[in-house]
Amino acid sequence: MVDFTIEDNCYINDKFVGTTVAKKITVNILNPNNEVDLENEEIQVYTGMIIDNENEEVPFGNFIIPKPDNKEVKENTSFVGYDYMIKFDVPYKSQVIYPCQAKVLFQNLCHQVGLEVGNIDFINADYMILGNPFTNNETCRVVLSNLAQLAGGFAKIGRDNKPYIISLDKTAIVETIDGNNYFTDFSKNKQWGELNSLILRISGTEGENTTLQDDVSVAENGLTELVIEDNYFLIDQAEREKAIEPLWNKLKGLKYLPFKTDYYGYPYLDSGDKIKILDSKDNEFESYIFNHTFTFNGAYSGKLETTALTKTQTAYKNTDTTKIKFRQVERKIDKINGIVEDVIEEQTEHENKLTQYKQDIDSIKQQVSNTVEYKREAEGVTEIYLKEAGATSILTLEIEGNKTYNNYLFPSEDLYPSNDLYPNMEGSELL
Repeated sequence: MVDFTIEDNCYINDKFVGTTVAKKITVNILNPNNEVDLENEEIQVYTGMIIDNENEEVPFGNFIIPKPDNKEVKENTSFVGYDYMIKFDVPYKSQVIYPCQAKVLFQNLCHQVGLEVGNIDFINADYMILGNPFTNNETCRVVLSNLAQLAGGFAKIGRDNKPYIISLDKTAIVETIDGNNYFTDFSKNKQWGELNSLILRISGTEGENTTLQDDVSVAENGLTELVIEDNYFLIDQAEREKAIEPLWNKLKGLKYLPFKTDYYGYPYLDSGDKIKILDSKDNEFESYIFNHTFTFNGAYSGKLETTALTKTQTAYKNTDTTKIKFRQVERKIDKINGIVEDVIEEQTEHENKLTQYKQDIDSIKQQVSNTVEYKREAEGVTEIYLKEAGATSILTLEIEGNKTYNNYLFPSEDLYPSNDLYPNMEGSELL
């Protein structure tokens, strides 16, 4: 073996939430006459040192090598392999009884691809999944990604070859990296965070957001928000409200220093680890490892790079007047039953409106009702005016006073007819 390089990343396409990146290994070997053929083989990778006559090993796990990169090269051949994450690239089969907890689905998912589950204590592990939304030949990796989103983290294969769902830990520091271990001093960017806004939403539908926000932190530090969208399980407002509180409790206040450096000496660091960084002047910073490239060629070297997440700036129109008391716009995408449903409801002091639109594979149904109730207090003798009345055709109009008057007339006890009082007998002659 000439050398090997392992790429361990959890940050891809400007996000880490929901990623399922396989670790990649590139192995260069001396291979005269093509004597070594690793195509379709599985290798176990580790490194270590002999300390006090004891072999101290650091495992990297197992890697599957589908084919050599340059098989035609005779003297020096490069092989590329991937960890067990690629086992999830198979169609998912629904094998659990719904509703079920997220951790139960995760255990079954790992069992389907022939792996032992790594952890079941992730965020929202007890979240109840109502039914199977994966009905369009999705892969097990898609299911794993949605479970990782539900936990506000990412999925990866551990050094023990077990799948784990991992969320960034705000407290535990795995390692302190001294500035003397850099080939060059690290470059850093401005701190990302603290996280003070969390949004769960369906993309493409304005207003379809479930949000928790720390207004005090936003006022002091500006808006830093994390958006999780289009999760297969969080299909409506009720489901998002079930999931957002545990996520908020875990992620609120998250912050880190984006940085990049080349180093030597840390084969045991993993993506997602929280670290403390000391520069050459011993200034301390805290961050996480998003991308870690480790190389062994007789000595240890590597590259750590943590890119800043985009600070999503989203403007919302907030209408808070005495007229608009409540408005809800909701899109429910039910992948379990293949139904898309839009509901728009608005309540004001005097008015309630509801529009509902439902579409499935066989039909489109629309129900629209518009009920306006005006309740006003008004005074007048001969005319009464209703202010802010809607301009519409009146189907039914009911007006009621605040009192009921009974017009019953009875003679008094001392009432007698006068001497010249006669009955009116029109058409008759008086006798």
